[in-house]
Amino acid sequence: MHSLIKEYFLPLYDGFGEVGLNVLDDGAIVNGIAFTTDSFTVRPIFFKGGDIGRLAVSGTVNDLAMMGADPIALSLAIVLEEGFPKEDLAKIVESIKRTSEEAGVHIVTGDTKVMEKGSLDKIIINTSGIGLPSPELKYNFKVLRKSREVKYEWLVPMNIRPNDKIIVSGTIGDHAIAILSSREGIEFEINISSDVAPLNKMMKSVLEVGGCS
Repeated sequence: MHSLIKEYFLPLYDGFGEVGLNVLDDGAIVNGIAFTTDSFTVRPIFFKGGDIGRLAVSGTVNDLAMMGADPIALSLAIVLEEGFPKEDLAKIVESIKRTSEEAGVHIVTGDTKVMEKGSLDKIIINTSGIGLPSPELKYNFKVLRKSREVKYEWLVPMNIRPNDKIIVSGTIGDHAIAILSSREGIEFEINISSDVAPLNKMMKSVLEVGGCS
């Protein structure tokens, strides 16, 4: 995947924006606004602890939050296979609504397409999002400048230095194991559920206590 991106997609970058495609991060910064997009496919679409709708909103919100942005608005594009059950679509849309409210973001635009039966695996969701720099981020970088040179005023890989700490928000691997368990019908002695969730409010708390200093 890395070679594919470098060979075919990186040549598209023309230097526009403060943080762009060349950084290979989860989003870009353009005129002080964080911007990201992601497409989601998962099998099964409903799994222990979540579904494709919650995954889509959480994934895009978290891409913005991990750059130090406050997510504010999302687009929602859904591609459906012909014959997709309306009951399942209603469940997914309701999950999107609940997760957006949990994160405090708004669905502001979107698109819907239907493809002939057998041409895709049930449903694909694309969500794009924009966010503004968190006030806590600006404060943190004022502190950070006193201790070391900082090129980018965002949480991007180029600002990582030796001895920086990595914060893990929970046990590693829960989501992947939950998906495999639901897909293959594998049961475990303990109940494993996906931990998919929007983490922007957690990131705000981290920045409030000096998470990048």
